[in-house]
Amino acid sequence: GWAPPRIAEAPAGVLRSTGSPNAGVGAVVRQDAPAWARWAVPVIVSIAAEDPGTAERIAARLGGVAGVAALEVDLTLRQEGDPGPRTSDLAATVRAAALASGLPILARIAPGTEDPGPLIAAVERGGAQALTVSGAVPALLIDPDRRRSVLAAPSGTLSGPAIRPLAMWIVARVAARTALPIIAAGGVSSGRDVAAFIMAGASAVQVGSVTLREPGAPWRILEEFESWCATHGVAGVAEIQGRTETGD
Repeated sequence: GWAPPRIAEAPAGVLRSTGSPNAGVGAVVRQDAPAWARWAVPVIVSIAAEDPGTAERIAARLGGVAGVAALEVDLTLRQEGDPGPRTSDLAATVRAAALASGLPILARIAPGTEDPGPLIAAVERGGAQALTVSGAVPALLIDPDRRRSVLAAPSGTLSGPAIRPLAMWIVARVAARTALPIIAAGGVSSGRDVAAFIMAGASAVQVGSVTLREPGAPWRILEEFESWCATHGVAGVAEIQGRTETGD
């Protein structure tokens, strides 16, 4: 990971520049996967793939490992490091992970306010079977007393409830351009948020920043969503997916 401080509280959200610290793929295979294999829920492993070669090496280590159900190829770091990455490179990175692992592949993208079309086309060419759409946006918060960024890095990304409206807009734009299932990420903190993201076109949602202050939030949010569905007579996600009162 990057130098600390790499996470800070922001108004209605969290500012971070972490560098994705982790114990490495070897630790996942030796220590984590055996426990996951005993779980009743599938585990998707997210890999930070900076190039096709890296994606191939990591994915090959995870292919066939009991407890690993799928891979999420995180392309957001690549997008941050290179504002104009060639779509052919992104497609090759996704394809390398798919061929090396033989596992279902999700591609994590962060379209921001740009046209998501080229990104979507690239990961579809690479063989992605679903998309994780991140709503995190570049952000800066300055401490006026210290006269510098609150993070060690010059800037970071903002996540949490503050970005939920933007994330929902991004998900809706992506959903209009692809038939792939979408996992939405961006400020989910309640069951109503889940319903709204599904109406925007998502098939599922991720819960992230809220767990920093409420580790049990995913269970609460699931219960709230189930209660919302029961109250509104919704028997399944398909009934509300991509649907609002206007039919948009």
